[in-house]
Amino acid sequence: MPETDSHSFSIISEPGIETIYTPTDQDTDEFELVLDDARSECLQQDDESSCCTSLAASIFDYEHSHGRRYHAYLAGRYPLPNDEGEQCRELAEHVLMQQLLDGKFFLSEVGNEAEKIIDLGTGNGAWVIDVADEYEKTSVIGTDLSPIQPKSVPPNASMFVEDCEDPYWASGKNFDMVHLRGMVGFLLDLDTMVANAHEHLKEGGWIEFQDFDYTVRCDDGTMQTEDPLRVFFDTCAQGIRKYGCTNFGKKDVRKSLIAAGFTQVQAVSKKVPISCWSQDEGMRDLGELMEANIMDLIGSMAIKPLKALGIPEEKREEMATQAYKSLMNEKAHRYMNCRIVYGQKYREQGSVKDLYGQHLRMEDKMERFRRCLVPAVSCQNTGDGDDKNFTMESNYYIAHKAAPTTTRGGILKAHH
Repeated sequence: MPETDSHSFSIISEPGIETIYTPTDQDTDEFELVLDDARSECLQQDDESSCCTSLAASIFDYEHSHGRRYHAYLAGRYPLPNDEGEQCRELAEHVLMQQLLDGKFFLSEVGNEAEKIIDLGTGNGAWVIDVADEYEKTSVIGTDLSPIQPKSVPPNASMFVEDCEDPYWASGKNFDMVHLRGMVGFLLDLDTMVANAHEHLKEGGWIEFQDFDYTVRCDDGTMQTEDPLRVFFDTCAQGIRKYGCTNFGKKDVRKSLIAAGFTQVQAVSKKVPISCWSQDEGMRDLGELMEANIMDLIGSMAIKPLKALGIPEEKREEMATQAYKSLMNEKAHRYMNCRIVYGQKYREQGSVKDLYGQHLRMEDKMERFRRCLVPAVSCQNTGDGDDKNFTMESNYYIAHKAAPTTTRGGILKAHH
């Protein structure tokens, strides 16, 4: 995994890796990291409020390109937008995933007595809010590079602006579960991230990845060899790898979990039809949701991933247009694989936990999130012990814990 400089929020790329995303100190110098004695001195200064105000503004200083909006914190790290269109797509994918899992939030055997769960790369926060709604006694935390979560969240839900590949998590350790959806392909170093998650889990805790592979497939010969939809996503995968995300469409997550010491590692693969070509009613419903997801994803991927390959704008627009047209062709029986991989941090034999996951009212959830898609969130303190390295004065936390050689962690606080 790339090193994290203890005096900034920059990520230093490993030597020899040529990528589009090559952060430097200049990328994030608006974010001030306050450490130890310097922190105490800063807190005594009269201009702390203005400093925090500037910091808060910086995370909303979004990049705008080709009519889409992108995250400001660690700008350029993630190649997909964070605007309302992408948030609605994430919501459709959230509903699709829950229908695919028969209404469950996950497949891991996390019991109802779980105290602390974290969702890395939470996006619009839909998963966090649903889990927090159903399990009021569980502290549910979401982290993301973008502060785009709904303004109204359950009291047991918290949102952090944070890089999930940072080795030190502001929300502490001892998690019952680490959950990641749609993240495998966008991690810079999957193996190191999984090992770090293992360190942050309590004994007996679980990690679960839920991902579509975004490779267009067909088993019955009804798809052309050069199908525009398949060509589009294959090309986008190449562009995303230019950002250093070399796992996209390639990595076997099971091997990473086993190497990190996880036990009971399971992998479940499900075929999800694209559009309504299936004769099975349930699969047709999934296909309709998947079609909506793909429709919006084409627009999200047609900019930065293709631009990273040096493809001219006119050609990018042409590829997207052809992909849209191909998507409408239900004569091609295409599908994508959804893969759920999960495992448990070793524990001594103990009590058996109940499966954690309930059916949801899909229509109600979708309607609520459509109303709540606004760039604000109300956060709660869920840290414990020395890991509470944030203040309750702020609505957003941009947090970073310093290396173990320091007495206290670094703190960034953002005020509205």
